[in-house]
Amino acid sequence: MPALRLIRFVIKTRLSGGALALLLFVALVMLATGLSMTFSKARSPPTPGATEFFRGYMTFMLAILMLAPLPAGAQMSVLKSDRDYLFTLPVRPRDLGLALYIAYMLLSGVYTLAFIGVYELVLGVPPLYAAINTALLIVMLTSLWHVVTDLGRRRGPLLSLALVGWSLTALVKDPVTPVSALYGYYVPGTLTLAAVSAALTYLSLSRLSRAPLLYSFPISEPLRPKGAEGGGLLSFQDVRGLRALVKLRMSLVQMGFGTRTPAATRVGVGRTRLPRALVTMSAVAAALAVAGYVLHRLDVLTLEAVKGLSSKQNSTSSFEGFMVFFLVVLFPPMYSTIFTAMALPTASVGLERPWLAFTSLEPGSYMRSSGLITFAQSLILNVPLALSYAVLGLIGVPGCLAVVPLLLIMVPSAALISHFLTAYFVLTPQIKFEGLATTRVSGKQVFAFLLLMSVTVGMFTVPLSSALGVGGPMLSLYVSIAFLVAALPLMLTRGPWRRAALNLVEGGYS
Repeated sequence: MPALRLIRFVIKTRLSGGALALLLFVALVMLATGLSMTFSKARSPPTPGATEFFRGYMTFMLAILMLAPLPAGAQMSVLKSDRDYLFTLPVRPRDLGLALYIAYMLLSGVYTLAFIGVYELVLGVPPLYAAINTALLIVMLTSLWHVVTDLGRRRGPLLSLALVGWSLTALVKDPVTPVSALYGYYVPGTLTLAAVSAALTYLSLSRLSRAPLLYSFPISEPLRPKGAEGGGLLSFQDVRGLRALVKLRMSLVQMGFGTRTPAATRVGVGRTRLPRALVTMSAVAAALAVAGYVLHRLDVLTLEAVKGLSSKQNSTSSFEGFMVFFLVVLFPPMYSTIFTAMALPTASVGLERPWLAFTSLEPGSYMRSSGLITFAQSLILNVPLALSYAVLGLIGVPGCLAVVPLLLIMVPSAALISHFLTAYFVLTPQIKFEGLATTRVSGKQVFAFLLLMSVTVGMFTVPLSSALGVGGPMLSLYVSIAFLVAALPLMLTRGPWRRAALNLVEGGYS
């Protein structure tokens, strides 16, 4: 049948055998772990603390999955490489949309299981409800990722944030949320999840059925003159070699969107001047400092509030205290990490090929210099946030001092490592005029992607552990130094960068 052939074709062209095998292995490990813990639960019931830990883990991971589209469901578009094959099949637009949806749902199911496993059984959810909820979560996330991507970078995140905010109300015993089944509200939680999944699936399929076979998404246009005299253009007169590279990269901040997830097919680049980006980061940092100071003076952002204890002047629930701590102390550094340690190298590497072809620098020297400039840009952009958290830490806001070395040492080091891995494994395809990728994801790319995602996880867990008295700021310093030590060989040697440059030229145009 044409639809089945198309489903098989979509899966094979988006993921290589190695990538699919790695994902299946991770999913099977998660399933085995969850089932093993479920069987051991019958022999020795878990402590209330362990149950709450897994409930919090499930809620947190589902929130992350809603906010960060995974590659399996985010890009349901027709690739340029699909053209000839699609035209040989008698596929109607509606059949094409349904086939694409089913193919990506199979892949998103693997990703979802790899992240959440079957820990619902550990929480005491009945097996029937656990199976139904897992299936509905896969459908909901597949549809959500496509709809969010299709709505664009402005409206899409608003939908994700609204869904996450609604889901987090389950922490205060709201029975009508997509995740309420985790908190014992099996019937209303399952019905709510089914309704949300049905609505998002209808919206996703309706958009897919109206999509043309040929997509064309132009990337950001080059800088154009602001006036008749050409103001706004960079001039490279009498500037050559390394000086030209430094002038270009230190004048502009370029961030890639949609290419960091391994199977992304749509590539976009956002550009802005470095001073303008620094002013924006400074304004955000100042607002955070003011908000943190006010909340601390109101006795909301304190160690007692984070732990859910009652203070003398005011009282706050565990949920409120943690959410304030998350929004002020944890979320901004995590968001900055995504941009300055992941999106920044994505755009830099995606636009490297013209320079590699025409620069007078030796490829290894050029790529190492480009990576060091990425390190410097990431450091510069994170300085305002680091100063803001240093001030908050000095006035007694928990966890803030632990953020400072992470922003000043770990994130720039991770940006350099990310730059190298993105180039070496060709994680970002050549950014062409259409902004479409035609490459297939390999197992090495998935491994590198998971490695880079650990940086974001570290940005969440280290300050939280420090705020709760586990390790303190020294733990943050040790983690940051470990990343710096890992990045030092890339700072001092050119051999790995030379191989990365060759990999870009050889594999970037496939």
